[in-house]
Amino acid sequence: MASILIVDDESNVRRMLSRLLESEGHAIAEAANGREALEAIRASEPDVVLLDLVMPELDGIQTLARLTDERPGLPVVMMSGR
Repeated sequence: MASILIVDDESNVRRMLSRLLESEGHAIAEAANGREALEAIRASEPDVVLLDLVMPELDGIQTLARLTDERPGLPVVMMSGR
């Protein structure tokens, strides 16, 4: 199964997605903001990133730009509750 990094500043969203995806057999890592996401992709190599669009510090677009610089070709799914 896939290794998935969930990046969202809402802990309840991360928890819900983690439980759902873990129940399907995926390995999950979480980050609460863009800076944590960048640290997480350096520490491990997720197969895909689920990335919130609206976050403090680095928003989703800023984080996406840095993620693609560091890991070109890494699949990223942008998501937003807005």
